[in-house]
Amino acid sequence: MQNRLLIPKEGSMRTHVVVYGNKPILDAIEPSAIQQLKNAACLPGVIAVLGMPDLHVGYGLPIGGVMVQDAEAGVISPGAVGVDINCGVRVFKTPLNVNEVQPRAKEIIHNLLRWITTGVGGKSSNELQDINRSDFVRLIEGGVGRLKEMGFATEDDVLHTEEKGQLKPVSSEAVDETAITRGKKQIGTLGSGNHFLEIQKVVEIYDRTPDVDFELEKDQVLVMIHSGSRGFGEQICSDYVKKILSAQREWKIDLSTKELAAAPISSHLGMEYFKAMAASANFAWVNRQMMMFEIRKVLSQMFSMHPNEFQLIYDVAHNIAKFEEYRGRKVLVHRKGATRAFPQHPALIPGSMGTPSFIVQGTEKVMQETYGTICHGSGRRMSRTQALGKGSRKAMVSQEDFLKATRNVLVVSGSGEDLRDEAPQVYKNILDVISSLEEVGLVKKLVRLEPLAVIKG
Repeated sequence: MQNRLLIPKEGSMRTHVVVYGNKPILDAIEPSAIQQLKNAACLPGVIAVLGMPDLHVGYGLPIGGVMVQDAEAGVISPGAVGVDINCGVRVFKTPLNVNEVQPRAKEIIHNLLRWITTGVGGKSSNELQDINRSDFVRLIEGGVGRLKEMGFATEDDVLHTEEKGQLKPVSSEAVDETAITRGKKQIGTLGSGNHFLEIQKVVEIYDRTPDVDFELEKDQVLVMIHSGSRGFGEQICSDYVKKILSAQREWKIDLSTKELAAAPISSHLGMEYFKAMAASANFAWVNRQMMMFEIRKVLSQMFSMHPNEFQLIYDVAHNIAKFEEYRGRKVLVHRKGATRAFPQHPALIPGSMGTPSFIVQGTEKVMQETYGTICHGSGRRMSRTQALGKGSRKAMVSQEDFLKATRNVLVVSGSGEDLRDEAPQVYKNILDVISSLEEVGLVKKLVRLEPLAVIKG
């Protein structure tokens, strides 16, 4: 099959596995990532297991992995969602163009860093930095709609966020106090690692049909935010992996690895995890919305514009589990480093510093073949250890290589971290990743974006 690798069902696998990618991508996939997909195919209730072209090793399920479970007879696994629940991408357009923004790029970045905190453990420096517990609980249950009531979001912001910024069923009672304590301090923060805030320009518009016309022009400036649920989501994932592992014998689930600890969806603990995961997903949408609120404020003041002139195109998660229906069957789709791409809304595929990002759209074929799911980015081809040469290894990315790859982009590490482990060379070629899915009719490109300035965690 073109751009597909079929891994037949064998041993205790309950379904075959399909991995997407052109020949160079498929040839370079780590055997351990394939094994992680095969492990997922052994879980009870599994219907389908897929790997996207950005596939690489993760915790439990690989990044770029998709596991589809029967909604009644299946299981739910925190390791198949990920530690950073609802890590996702938001992109919004500005009324500005390159000629207005580029000369003031350093000033813009400086002003943004006054309001948006970066780095591991970074704490809020915005209007919600002193939020009390009761208001925080209302936020994680109400999501972006609650922010609208508080004056930090518009109705359009709600409408252009996946699930309108509120995943349900949700309950703060399913969340331990430690997570709430951590989350309260981190609303509107970027984080570290591969998270970023990127000022971009439109370089190509492929389609202007009515359902995908974002009223963009070449050289128009957009802003992309890639972040997640911070310490809040990390704590929830850690708490529920422990809880589910301790109850594993009760359900007699034979695990290939503890990292894929799973609970029956119908069990009390399974639904408690879903409700806590939903709270974390809502936190992440709130987190990205608050960053957008601060960016709107900074740019509108700098360029003497109204904040509502900065309009959200879309916000979509890529670490999440959601109940959906396909061909009349209700399923639970675990997407880990994979993006929902329904035909009626855009999907956002970020590149890495110095490489393009894309706004794309899923086709009707994606609904039939991959449960409405595509890749979430370029995907790593090199670990952080390899890139930086930690321990006895030789660094594979030099400072000279890094500067060469990002020479046309203003790059700032808000926390002063060494960014070579996030260099473009560390990632797969995003053009190969996108074309692998485009060539088999799963996506169509809508807009190509390129970076002007980047804040990395």
